[in-house]
Amino acid sequence: MKIVAITCMVSSLCLTLLFCYVLVRTPIPMVDIKIIIAGVLAAVILIFSIIGAGIIAAILSQKEEL
Repeated sequence: MKIVAITCMVSSLCLTLLFCYVLVRTPIPMVDIKIIIAGVLAAVILIFSIIGAGIIAAILSQKEEL
């Protein structure tokens, strides 16, 4: 069941990278603000993905015990 948690983390990481790429490609004149926004959002997405993966792993491990 660890495979499921790892898959969730990898997919969310890929989404984060894709989002950052799109954000970098969009023409916003203030580059510094764009980098800060991308960093903050990437960190938030990563934290939520880790929490989500942990919750999914906990639920799946509980089901195995039953």
